[in-house]
Amino acid sequence: MKTIWKFAIKSGGLNIYMLPAGAKIISVCLQENGPQFWAEVEEKAPLTTRKLVAVPTGGDVPENGAYLGTIHGIDGWMVFHLYEV
Repeated sequence: MKTIWKFAIKSGGLNIYMLPAGAKIISVCLQENGPQFWAEVEEKAPLTTRKLVAVPTGGDVPENGAYLGTIHGIDGWMVFHLYEV
């Protein structure tokens, strides 16, 4: 059965998550005083490691990174862009 899970993102640097294999990241935004992402997951799939990087505007885009979304309003003014590496 597929469900949607929510994960907190650290604002800056490498974030490592264990997500069910095949998880599809569907949304990235600010909620509950911090950045979050939502993923559509198959609950019974085996867990796999996923690495995400939050890059501030003006920061270096990770080589071979796959863009996932933009997070507005961190710390009231910063904007971060989320990539999977």
